[in-house]
Amino acid sequence: YKAVCDIQKSDDGHENFEPSKHTLLFATAFAAFGDAGCDYAVIEIPNDNLSHSVFNSPIISVISSTYSVDVAKSICARLDRNSKEIVSAMQRREIYKIISDKCAENNTRLTMPIKNSFLFMSVAIKHTEFTYNGAVHVNGCGAYYQTYNLLTVLEAAESLRRCGIKIAGTDICSAVLYEGMPLRFEIISVMPTIIVDRADTAERRRALIDSLKMLGNQISQSPIVICDSERKRISEELALAGYTAKIAEVGSKELKKHLREVLSSLEESSTLIILGGSEYCEYASKLTREILM
Repeated sequence: YKAVCDIQKSDDGHENFEPSKHTLLFATAFAAFGDAGCDYAVIEIPNDNLSHSVFNSPIISVISSTYSVDVAKSICARLDRNSKEIVSAMQRREIYKIISDKCAENNTRLTMPIKNSFLFMSVAIKHTEFTYNGAVHVNGCGAYYQTYNLLTVLEAAESLRRCGIKIAGTDICSAVLYEGMPLRFEIISVMPTIIVDRADTAERRRALIDSLKMLGNQISQSPIVICDSERKRISEELALAGYTAKIAEVGSKELKKHLREVLSSLEESSTLIILGGSEYCEYASKLTREILM
């Protein structure tokens, strides 16, 4: 606590600085990294938090995909001029221009995945095989957008290699072989198919629907959907994609009872999709696993 206060006072002259809980946790994490003898740290910075000045001269900076021009400008405003390289996910044209202009201003190399070097070989609910730059990779998640995210990870790994960090190709392949992020197209069951997705924005719902379509007849054309809100909008979006979904808007208090009823009626060919905010989906995922046991 004293060390954090001393640093802040020397930076901005504030004598009565009181660090927030977030600041203290952040400082504690770096103290733990130091005690553990970490050579490198991967730090994720929320778009609405932390100043870029906390990180001086990062080896590389990685930008995930975004549909918001304002978010892209906010990210670019915090890019350190001393970054050796910026690795960005594939972006829309206007977002790409903002990022590339900033990299040119900072005289920083910009690397992005090359779509023509990527090919889906097979897509299944829990097994996606693809090639990128001639190498074959297998991923345990059927969500197409998770695979596109992995292309950014692969480019970031190559960037670190260019910086002299030794990363074996076998280690990269092992890292790619995972079952996806919790609550983002999380597969709880295959027969019947049960998917939990924190698709709480139009952008995320669009990614969810694209992933469902990519799986073709592995997904029922008449899925059962449980959501915490926006029932009408979700129904319209699924209908436009060709799905005749049975949708129920269920609050957290009624969720356990409703899930028991729905799960007991599912057939092996059924598809259940649970959508909502982070806390709602986390609770739904936990309940579903408990009931299935």
